[in-house]
Amino acid sequence: MLAPLAFAASCGVLRKADGDFYANYSKKLGVTLTGKEDKKLIEAAARWLGAPYKYGGTAPSGVDCSGLIVALHREAHNAALPRRVSEMAETLAPVGRGELRCGDVVFFTIKEKKMSHAGMYLASGKFIHASSSQGVRVNSLEEGYWKKYYAGGARRRSAAAPHPAPPPPSKPSAKPKPAVKSGGAGQKVADDVIIVFDEDF
Repeated sequence: MLAPLAFAASCGVLRKADGDFYANYSKKLGVTLTGKEDKKLIEAAARWLGAPYKYGGTAPSGVDCSGLIVALHREAHNAALPRRVSEMAETLAPVGRGELRCGDVVFFTIKEKKMSHAGMYLASGKFIHASSSQGVRVNSLEEGYWKKYYAGGARRRSAAAPHPAPPPPSKPSAKPKPAVKSGGAGQKVADDVIIVFDEDF
């Protein structure tokens, strides 16, 4: 009877640890996390929060919008994303507004109706991005400015279509025996050869 109790206690500890994680990062990022978000991406986002903006930058000392997205996915999952916003828009898998999840890229057409700015979706309608005037920060898609220029979302294709689990290793099977066709009479001429006579032939 002790083993089930110990197991239940350990599960309770894990659930509490998860709850603490999401509660702490909700405060750090100013986002209501649901508990389903990618932990590694959330941790990476918190590390970059407050970094200054620098056009063409890819480091915490200065980063631009696409550089931030590339850095977050590289740090969290060693995943490679295109460096330019336009390339991201062309190569990532489109995602509807209601299907956005943590890690998705959100695009904005601020300049000349082209994909000119992007951020990474976090949760609850909020995204992290490198603002040219305020550096790396979190904003809401519902804010008037961002709502006006929102152009869509996209997802890494490997994340959009997970690789199927590999099939179990095949076991060597015995040499198959030929089956006699139903409805006909068979005549065995050797151990592994049967001649079938079928009335429909």
